[in-house]
Order: sequence, then C-alpha cells, then structure tokens
Amino acid sequence: MNKGFSLIEILVVVSIMALLSGFMIVYTRGSENQIKILKDKAVFIGALYRAKSLALRTFVSSDVKVCGYGLYVIDEERFVLWRDISSSDSCSGANRIYDGTLENFEDPLLLSKGIIFSNRSDANFF
Repeated sequence: MNKGFSLIEILVVVSIMALLSGFMIVYTRGSENQIKILKDKAVFIGALYRAKSLALRTFVSSDVKVCGYGLYVIDEERFVLWRDISSSDSCSGANRIYDGTLENFEDPLLLSKGIIFSNRSDANFF
C-alpha cells in the first residue's frame, strides 16, 4: 500500500488555494480604497463641523472682525477652512466669499492619494 497524496489531489488543493488567495487580494484592494474614502470623508465632515462651531462662536465672541467660517475646495485634492474677515468694525462689510490665502484659518488639508473631488452635475459645485 502506498501512502501519500496523488498528483491530482495536490494540484486540486494548490489550485483552490490560488483561487482563494486571488479573491483575497482583490477584496483587500477594494476595501483599502473604501477605507481611504471613509477616512477622507470623516476629515472633511470634521472640518465642516469645526467651521460650523467656529461660526456659532462668532455670535458670542468679542472678535467683530471675523464674520464667519467656511470650507473652500481649492482644487481636486485640497480644501481649506477659511474665515470671512470684514474690513470694517461690523460684519456689514463682509463679502461672504473666499478671497484668497489671507482668509485661511489653517493650512490646506489634503485628500489621500488617489482620492479627488469631482463635479458630478452640470452646475459648478465649487
């Protein structure tokens, strides 16, 4: 009696293992991209909530020159938290639009490599 595995049995086991490992490689690549998207989504939403919190703070703050906060998408990969600064002592002189780097509240935030902002409609979202 010969003990051991035949060549066919070994080939079947190796092919099943190769097939399963191929599925795992594809699955982990897809989940890696999903994790990047979820992480950047959390960073963007966190910055949005921070802008909202800072904007609400302007109502109780004595700093009259800052009239509001917002997020501005610079390009496909960067966005920045900015503050609307009034040239006068009241907020009536504020234009409520992003005027450039002088209004930046923080350094621009970058998305993960391979993740970009895109416009999916006819209207200019940015």
